[in-house]
Amino acid sequence: MANVRVRHASFYVGGKKIGTMHTNSYTLSSGDEPQFGDEGLLGFSDGASTTSCDVEVIVPTTKSDATTLINAITNKQYIDVAFSLIDGAVHQITMRCTEAQMKSDSKSGSLSGSFKFMGGPPTIVSV
Repeated sequence: MANVRVRHASFYVGGKKIGTMHTNSYTLSSGDEPQFGDEGLLGFSDGASTTSCDVEVIVPTTKSDATTLINAITNKQYIDVAFSLIDGAVHQITMRCTEAQMKSDSKSGSLSGSFKFMGGPPTIVSV
């Protein structure tokens, strides 16, 4: 079995990397719904695909990047997120923060708490 590489997911605003996620969950949703008839389940509708991400730890690339991230959240800007999940397959998604509960640690320079991001389907790029 080959060595499996898992990398941190990265945030980009305006094409500039502003930080990485160190603890997160990433969800792909088809948006499909069950369709029922007299016979029971007939199939599924083709819904709108979405992605969501719940983040617990964000580490800014620089001190000023923490401000860039907070401004992007409060100004309702879209943030480009790159998830490098396994063996270099990168999922690129334009997302928006829909909820943020923040705790900061000035000693480690990290933001923690709960950040929720949502976007459309990913573009998958093999590297």
